[in-house]
Amino acid sequence: KNRIMAEFLLIIGIIVLFSCLLLTLAALFYVSGIFHRVEIGTGKPPIGRVVIAYKFTKGPYKEAGHMFTELMKYTPNGYKTLGIYYDDPKLVEPDNLRYAVGTVLSENGSEIDDHVRKVMEDAGYTIFNLPEVSYVVKSSFPFRTTLSILIAVARVYPRLDQYIKEHKLCAHPFIEVYEGSTMYFMCPLAKQNEFYVEEAKEMRRDDDEDGDDIDDDSSLLSTSVVTGDISRDTSYMGSFVDGNVSDSDEDRKSESKEKSFSEECAAKDTKSVMKETEGSKVTVQDLTCPAGTNFQDSGFSSEPAITPQLSPTKEEEEENDGNESGSSFEEISMEKENLPAKE
Repeated sequence: KNRIMAEFLLIIGIIVLFSCLLLTLAALFYVSGIFHRVEIGTGKPPIGRVVIAYKFTKGPYKEAGHMFTELMKYTPNGYKTLGIYYDDPKLVEPDNLRYAVGTVLSENGSEIDDHVRKVMEDAGYTIFNLPEVSYVVKSSFPFRTTLSILIAVARVYPRLDQYIKEHKLCAHPFIEVYEGSTMYFMCPLAKQNEFYVEEAKEMRRDDDEDGDDIDDDSSLLSTSVVTGDISRDTSYMGSFVDGNVSDSDEDRKSESKEKSFSEECAAKDTKSVMKETEGSKVTVQDLTCPAGTNFQDSGFSSEPAITPQLSPTKEEEEENDGNESGSSFEEISMEKENLPAKE
């Protein structure tokens, strides 16, 4: 009888321990953001014009954690850190994936701490300037545990990929910004080439000379433009996504791949949207951008340009956003809004 009672108590103890383990795991996932609502949209980026100290490397994105661990040894508390991911892991071999990790030393002209800069440079980090843009495709996710990063990668990047494809946007590269208890995901809609560090550009030029990049650069994510028959290339990160047009093919070859592809996708978007809406009975108020809007950020202009994907908000019609380029990319709601043609 005592033996039976002992076995019974042992079973009860195992059940209690197993239940506690499950509750602990559930709490960990909850705190890490497993139920966090992922919202994707366009808007102001989480960072402005910044000076960063970075290290560039090539290899599997899953190894970026080691780069961040090393980075934190030299990064003072309170400084933002970021990762820039240039290639699509579904199209590029893991050993050839390009990315950079770094610390934000200055933002919007703030003074750089000379001591921090010297420490970073002595540790092998390179100083680089990232431009300010008016609008990006963006999302955010709570950063509370290491598990938060894994959950965010699994949940955010597929949604970003889908959003960019659905709205026919030219957006690359993918950037993660870590600030306090929040991680931000952003993908520039303008000045994309200026987000490519020198090593990334040089590697692309070397690949071009070796003949590795054939037929529109397979390292960039290919998405369809409005017509459905033409494809454009953008890059993207994830364990995911992945402007004046040159006058001739010779001009495009003389510049980096990243710039030419961002220019071409911007131009294709404009032409294909115009083609799609041609002959449709729509009103200017419904489908046109404000008169005289100049999309200098993206390398093309609109006099007004008809676009069913990017209709301006009322606030943007009333006043300029203050960006030096005059871009007026508007907020796109996460909910899908179909704009029916008015008869």
